[in-house]
Amino acid sequence: MVTAKMKRDFAKTIPNDLRLNRQIGQGGNSVVYSVTSLPDNATYAIKFFVSKVNRYSRFRDEVTVVRKQLSGIQGVLPIVRDHLPKNEEQPWYMMPLAQPLWNSLEAADPSAIRRRFIQLARTLTKIHLLGVAHRDIKPDNLLLWNGLPVFSDFGLADFPNKTNKTPQGEVVGPKWYMAPEMRRNTPNRDSQKADIYSFGKTLWAFLSGNRSGFDGTYIADDGTISLSHSGKCEGAYLTPCHELLRLATANDPDRRPTAGQLADMLEDWDAIEDDWPRKNRMQWEEIENELFGGTSPLRVEWRESEKIVEVLNMVARYNSLNHLFFPDGGGLDLSRCELGLESGTIELHASDVTILKPLRLMFEGFPNSPESNYFRLESCISEPLGEGSVYKGLYEEFVESGAGTYIPRKHWENGTWQGKAKSESCRFIRRYVRGAFVVAPKAGTFNRIDDYLGTFATVSADELRAGIAHLIANASGPQLSLSRSHQHRTIRVVSPVYDKVQDYVPSYLTASSLLSLLSMEKKVASALRKDREARGLSDSLVDSLLGKTEYSRAIRSALLLLGSLSREEYSEYVVIVNFGKNVLGMDCWDADELVVQAIASHPEEPAEYMSAIMHNQFLMKGCRKLGISTKGLKKTGIGNKKPS
Repeated sequence: MVTAKMKRDFAKTIPNDLRLNRQIGQGGNSVVYSVTSLPDNATYAIKFFVSKVNRYSRFRDEVTVVRKQLSGIQGVLPIVRDHLPKNEEQPWYMMPLAQPLWNSLEAADPSAIRRRFIQLARTLTKIHLLGVAHRDIKPDNLLLWNGLPVFSDFGLADFPNKTNKTPQGEVVGPKWYMAPEMRRNTPNRDSQKADIYSFGKTLWAFLSGNRSGFDGTYIADDGTISLSHSGKCEGAYLTPCHELLRLATANDPDRRPTAGQLADMLEDWDAIEDDWPRKNRMQWEEIENELFGGTSPLRVEWRESEKIVEVLNMVARYNSLNHLFFPDGGGLDLSRCELGLESGTIELHASDVTILKPLRLMFEGFPNSPESNYFRLESCISEPLGEGSVYKGLYEEFVESGAGTYIPRKHWENGTWQGKAKSESCRFIRRYVRGAFVVAPKAGTFNRIDDYLGTFATVSADELRAGIAHLIANASGPQLSLSRSHQHRTIRVVSPVYDKVQDYVPSYLTASSLLSLLSMEKKVASALRKDREARGLSDSLVDSLLGKTEYSRAIRSALLLLGSLSREEYSEYVVIVNFGKNVLGMDCWDADELVVQAIASHPEEPAEYMSAIMHNQFLMKGCRKLGISTKGLKKTGIGNKKPS
């Protein structure tokens, strides 16, 4: 404990141009105060050596390694002044005042943490290339200074020509982050490889929010330590991180990567997160490897409901991995699957609840074109339960009020049933009496060429597979790619609700862009109508896959138009379309002012999807809802207000 007398003694040992302030930290061998430099009125941190144990040599070593060995390296907190007497005077050194990195990243997402640790790994690479090892890497010794993450506290550092060697058998390193070989009396232990172990454990602490660490090697399947169970990492793609941590914390030092390799792995993880198609392919491959053990089957079939649920839940594990296509058209992300309350049924959860009696789930594989792989779920033909019509001959809509108890849909809107208020446990469901579904990767072939009209469900499993195989064999089909600027849905709508409706003036979309998009909607809708009149949907499957129909050509034109929009224009376009789709409801647009803000989010509205739904003319409907007038527009911008 530091007493008032000790502080007075410290103050006497520093030069007159420094003023000692309050205590800001304390360790086993030292105490840290803030100090003001009177000539420039700048605030620094000053560390006084206070240990009664013979550790002064380590204090001197810290100054030596930072001021001589690591001088000028960004990412190392510099020492600006020091006093290292050989007599009984008080030793101290002074450094810039920095903030704990933990505090700045405590509420950060994995992306922000990862990028800070890329910088740290690059700094550690430079440190190691100079022959220096830190040997005390832990959260407490990582600081934020001048906007950069930096290493501090090199008291345990190992460096060339060090005279004060650690005694054989002495344990060196941070308790929860120390490499196993540093705990043992191991001759010729490599301190730089021990740094990698501590770095990996420290990265885990930041990503998990748990500073207590864990014992041994990181195992992704261990629920007690896996980052997959960390709230901070929810929604993040963690497979590259799992592998990085497994290697960094390997018990065998020779299996650990170098600092440079560690930085490369972190940068690759960062690049994968920004490359949605690549991430999507990798996620899909992981699921297939888990299912098939690294083999590439052409077709696999499951008929047991329990197994179908298990497989579909594996596919639904990643939000961006899959897209569920419905037999009546359209598609949604599959979030989970479970056994249904009605006997023999399963439930598909994708926004609404879909209930069906499964006949079989099939995996269709194309070893030479893995991006074309997909799952096809076929339902048994069931008898309708209600008295009303079956929509499109495929499904009925009900309110489920209990296990297998269905009531007419109208009671979902009016909120009552048999004179009583509808129970909170009621669910709106669609019960399919027949039809086939497809689950495919979002960045895969099927999602790029499907017309969102349920065309695939009008043909048999063999015919659909033959159509995809024909597409693969004929490279002249549409080669669509997702432009980088459209990898993210960048929209959030924030709006106070008032009693009146006020027309919305777009902030980014110009009149020219809006008119072009509205015209493209009409073109796509017209092309689809003509194709339907000219031939049946089932007859046009292969032509559609190969991009030979008028509708397919219109979709390609739509993609080019969407690709020409700026990120902000595209974002605002998605918002208006979502109003037209009723995804954004009355409480959002019945407002005095609508504020559109661009934010980073998950790839929920890729350009392929937006082009595929153009035939519904949701943009036109959204413009009507928001009061956006398109009459008499000129080629100039509609509005110039800036989002707050």
